[in-house]
Amino acid sequence: MSSNFSIMRFCGDHMILQSGIENIIFGQAPVSEKVTLKITGITETTISAAADENGRWEITIPAYPSSFNAFALEFSCGDEVITFEDVLFGELYHISGQSNMELQLSRTIDPLNEVIPKGNIFIREFRVPVKCCFGKNEEYDDFLGGEWKLAVDADLMDMSAVGYYFAAELYRKYNVPVGLVNTSAGGAPVEARMPYSILSELGGYEEFLNRCTVPDYEKNTAEADRVKYSKWSGELNSRDKISDNIFETNAGFTKCSLPFYFRDDPALNGFCGRIWFKKTFEIPENAPLDNAVLILGAMIDADTVYVNGKEVGTTGYMYPPRIYPVPSGILHSGENTVHICLEVRQGQGGFVKGKKYCLKLSDRIIDLSGEWEYIIAAKNSYIEPDVFFQGRPLSMYAALTAPAFNINFSGLIWYQGESNDRNPQRYYELFKTFAEMYRKRCGKDIPIIFTQLCNFDDPVQNVPPFSWAEVREQQLKCLDIPNTAMAVTIDVGEANDLHPINKRDVGFRLALCAERLIYNDSSVSEDIHCLTARHILSEDSSGKILLSFSDNSSLCLKNEAAKHFELITEDGSIIIPKAQRTNIGVILEYDDPRLPVTVRYAWSNNPENPDLFDRNGLPLSPFRINIMRQVLIKELFIENKIYIKIYQPDSRENGCAVILSHGYNSSHADLEDIARALAERGYFACTFDFCGGSTRSKSIGKGTAMSVSSEIEDLKKVTEFTKKTSGAEKIFLYGESQGGFVSALSACESKAVDGMALLYPAFCIPDDWKNKPLDEMKRPFDFMGLTISKSFYDGLPDYDAFERICECDIPVLIIHGTDDRIVNEEYAKRAAECFPNAALKLYEGEGHGFSPKARRHEISDVIEFFDNHIEQ
Repeated sequence: MSSNFSIMRFCGDHMILQSGIENIIFGQAPVSEKVTLKITGITETTISAAADENGRWEITIPAYPSSFNAFALEFSCGDEVITFEDVLFGELYHISGQSNMELQLSRTIDPLNEVIPKGNIFIREFRVPVKCCFGKNEEYDDFLGGEWKLAVDADLMDMSAVGYYFAAELYRKYNVPVGLVNTSAGGAPVEARMPYSILSELGGYEEFLNRCTVPDYEKNTAEADRVKYSKWSGELNSRDKISDNIFETNAGFTKCSLPFYFRDDPALNGFCGRIWFKKTFEIPENAPLDNAVLILGAMIDADTVYVNGKEVGTTGYMYPPRIYPVPSGILHSGENTVHICLEVRQGQGGFVKGKKYCLKLSDRIIDLSGEWEYIIAAKNSYIEPDVFFQGRPLSMYAALTAPAFNINFSGLIWYQGESNDRNPQRYYELFKTFAEMYRKRCGKDIPIIFTQLCNFDDPVQNVPPFSWAEVREQQLKCLDIPNTAMAVTIDVGEANDLHPINKRDVGFRLALCAERLIYNDSSVSEDIHCLTARHILSEDSSGKILLSFSDNSSLCLKNEAAKHFELITEDGSIIIPKAQRTNIGVILEYDDPRLPVTVRYAWSNNPENPDLFDRNGLPLSPFRINIMRQVLIKELFIENKIYIKIYQPDSRENGCAVILSHGYNSSHADLEDIARALAERGYFACTFDFCGGSTRSKSIGKGTAMSVSSEIEDLKKVTEFTKKTSGAEKIFLYGESQGGFVSALSACESKAVDGMALLYPAFCIPDDWKNKPLDEMKRPFDFMGLTISKSFYDGLPDYDAFERICECDIPVLIIHGTDDRIVNEEYAKRAAECFPNAALKLYEGEGHGFSPKARRHEISDVIEFFDNHIEQ
C-alpha cells in the first residue's frame, strides 16, 4: 500500500467478515479522491466513497449471509488497485486475554502422545502483534500489524489453541466459516486493556500512571533493565571459573535427584547464579537415533541444554516446556551425557515436579529423572525482575484493544484473570468497567463469554493462598453483567503448569456458552449454580445443611467420598463434612458443636478432582455461600392501624435492623424476598404497609389521605417501634421508588438511622407534581391504579429535597436502572452527588422494577452494603 492510498490492516487475503450485518472498511486516500470497492463472487457489487478533509474514507459492505463461497474485494483509487482474495462471510469473534488465550496450539501437543488436529481452511485467525503503549491519549483506530492465516499446516500450529478448538466446535455444529481476531497478550491484567481516563476514574493507579506517561518511559526503563542485567551477567561471568571446561570436568559434583526445588535443599535454598547439572545415560544398541526429542519438563529460571557437548536448546524463563529436538549425529549407542546450565535470578530455582524428564527415541522412552549431579559455577546476588510492560495498566489499550472497536464481531471470547491474583477482590469492578467501556465503544451490547480460572498450584509459590479461589468468585459474580456467559475449567488445569495443555475442553466449553448465549440453542443446558444453603433438622445429634441448586435433578457427585466441601464457623475454624447427593440437592452432615456460618466448595487455588458436575460431565463453579438462618415471621399492627411483618433470624449476632419501605401502590409483599434474605443473614427485618399507600395495603387508611408527608410519619412510627422492639444497635432503611424518596427524607429528620439503601428512589415526585394543574385535583382521581386526592399534592415537601439531603451524612447506596421510564437515572445521579457519603450503582438495561436476575444482584449488593457498614 502506498502512502497516498491505504486500507485498514485488518483487511487481507483469507479474511472473514461477520455475516448477516454490515461491515465498515476504512482507510486513507488523497482528500476528496474517490475510492471504489468492487466485490466479486456469486454476484458483483460496486460501492464508492470519497475521502474526507482528513483523507479518511469509509465504505459500508452490505450484509452477506454465511457462505463457503469465496469473494474478492478490489479497492481502487486513481491508478492504484488493492485486491484481497479468498474473503469469506461467516462468524467473526474477538478472542483476547492473556497467555492461556495466546498459547499456540503447538505448545499444547504432548510430545509423548502426539494428537494433532487435522486443521480446517474455513477456520482463520488474525493475530495482532503485542505492542505496549503508555500515552495518556494514545489510541489507534487500526491494528499496527497482523496477517490472516488458515488453520492448516504450520499456521495451524501457531494459532491460539483455545481459539481453534472454540472455532472448530462452532464449525462442526453450525457449518459456517469462523474467523478469530486474536489480541491476547501474556501476563496482561484486565486494567491493561483500559484507557488512561477510565483508570484515573477507577483510582488506585495514580502513582504508576504518573510514571508511565512520561515520554520515553518504556524505552528508558527497558534500557535500565538491560544495563542492570548486563552488569549482573558480567559479575556472574567474572566469578565463573568452571563453565569453560565443564564438559571435561568430573570432580566437585554433588549428587541430587531430579526433579526438585532448590528451596528443599539447604545447600541451594535461596541460591542465585549459575549452576550446572549433569547426567550420563545409556542408549541401547539398535535404538533409533533419528528424530530424537529431549524432554526436560520446566526449569526455573533460564537454561541452556547440551547433549554430548553440543547445544540442543535454550529457554529464557520458566514457563515454556523444555522440548528440544536432538539433531542427527549427536546421540550414539552406549554412554551419552546431558548437561544443563541453569541460571537462577530470583532465588527460586529448580526443576518443576510432576513433569516428564526423558529422551524420546521414536516409540522408546529413556527416563532421565532420578539421580543427577550438580556443580555451582558462580554465585551472584538477587536481581530484580525486569519490568514486564504488558503486565502494567494501560499497556494493551491503544494498539491491541481500541482498534477492535471498529470491527463487527459476534462476540468477545475472554480468557484472563491470572495476573489479577494480587488484588482479586477488585476483579469484578474492573471487568465490569472493561465490559461497559468495550460495549460503549463498539456501539452495541456485544455478548461477552469469559473463562473462569482453572486449578493451579504455583511451583514458585508466588501466588497468594486462596487468591485464585477469590478471582474465581469474582468471575462468578461477573455473570451478573448482562449478556455474559462463563466457561468453568476447574477440572482441566495442571497444578504445576500455568499453561495447561488441555485447551480442547476449554474451547469446547466456550463454544457451548456461545451456542446458548449467542445462538439461543435450546439443546445446550444451562449451567448449574448453588442457590442456597440452609440448616435442616436432623433426627440424630448431627448437624445438617442442605445445598440447593438451580437444577438439582442434573447434579452429580463425582467422587465417592466428596473432597472439597468445607464448613466455616464464626471464628474461622474449618469443619469437614460428609456430602450426600439427594433429589433436593446436596446434604452436608457434620458432627461438631460449633455452628457453621459459611459453606465453601473447591475453595483453594488447586482443588484437584472436583466433586460437583452436571449430567453432561461439566463441572460446577467453585463457590462460597453463607448459610441461611431459620427465620421466624410475625405479623402485627401498631398504633392500631399500621400493619407490620417482622422477619426475625434465630441468631442475631450482627445486632442490626432493616426497615423496608415499599413504593407507590406496592405493598409489604413485594419486599418479602429481600426481607427474608436479610433475616437469613442475621438482620432483624421489618416490612410494613403505608396507610392508604396501596390497593393491597393491610394498614388502615385511604389513598385519598396518603401523601409523602403521611408516609414520612408512618415510617417514623415504624422506626421507633423497631428500635424499641428489636434492641438493634443500628437501624438501616431500605426504600423502593416512592418508599426510597420517603426513606431519604425521613433519614434527614432522624438521628436513629445509621445508613440506607435506595432502589430507584423517586426524587422526581416534586418535579412531576408541581407541573400538574390543581384544577384536576378538585375531586379524588385515579393515578397509576390508586385513587388519591389533592392531599398528595399538599403533602409534598415544601423544601428542596436535594438541598436537604446534602445534610445527611450517613452511608447511602443508590441503585437505579438505566432504562427506567418512571424515574430518570439523572435523579439518582444528582442524589448521589448531594449525599455526602453515597455510592451509586447503575444496572444496565433495567427499568423501574428489575428483572429476576437483576433483583438477585440487587439483593446481594444491598446485603453487602449493609454488611460493610455494620462496624462503622
